[in-house]
Amino acid sequence: MTLILQTSYGYSWQGFKVYVVNRILRIYPLYWAGCLLSIALILWVGRDFSRDYLGTMFLPRNFESAVRNFLILFSIKSTPRLVSPTWALSVELLFYFLIGVGISRTRKTSLLWFAASIVYAVYVNYAGLDWNYRYYSVFAASLPFSTGALIYHYNKELTSFSIFQKKITLPVLIGLILVVFYFISPGSKVVRVSGFYISYILQSMMIISLSSKNIRAMIPSAVDQWIGYFSYPIYLTHYQAGLTISKITSLPRGDLNLLLMTIPLVLAISLILIYIIEYPFETLRRKIKQNVHQ
Repeated sequence: MTLILQTSYGYSWQGFKVYVVNRILRIYPLYWAGCLLSIALILWVGRDFSRDYLGTMFLPRNFESAVRNFLILFSIKSTPRLVSPTWALSVELLFYFLIGVGISRTRKTSLLWFAASIVYAVYVNYAGLDWNYRYYSVFAASLPFSTGALIYHYNKELTSFSIFQKKITLPVLIGLILVVFYFISPGSKVVRVSGFYISYILQSMMIISLSSKNIRAMIPSAVDQWIGYFSYPIYLTHYQAGLTISKITSLPRGDLNLLLMTIPLVLAISLILIYIIEYPFETLRRKIKQNVHQ
């Protein structure tokens, strides 16, 4: 996101306004489509079935929860969430705003931000605070966002290290990340916490490796971009797709067969959303972006 601000929008008032509008158009239309899909499914399967499948997915019961769902104003404990994983979007929206107003504008501000994030991470672990403070907290999310800012500002220096210029580095890092993920889930608290931070380091290294000009894409950029379009719709609708298959087949959440049967459906839903929402709004965002320097 720092790269986008630095190269596309800048830090003028006009640039900031265009940046905010385009972030809204990128995030909210697809999100609202996910909400409508959830509402339709809950009305179909019933509140009890929906909550048995996923405890956070049920219709808002008052004005406050309706507004929270409309505007994406959540914490991890907020319920209901029509699109369950979007507590994380609330965190992202905050940091998109902070980055937009300049928290990562320079190397100095980015270093200060990163230092504050490190202090928080050290504190929560030293104090023995629970996983909510280590992972779900807005302050915990500060660490990866500030790391991304540093990778942007120090990209030339970081990618000059020979390890990031070797073709073997990227697949090795990906393999190590998968190994860490495999051991984190069933592991003890120590394994989970240490694995979390090891994963953070490995993924930071992977981003640096990907940003190296010596890494050549194995697939055409147009195909890579098209695949990338699926990321956000899948994130927004995978629970709804699973709920649909669960209702039809009576398979419980967590069943491997449910997962395998859900994949084609969530891909189909995502493809539809890409064509009817993402593509038209992307065209609109590009037109709006042309106003940055006017």
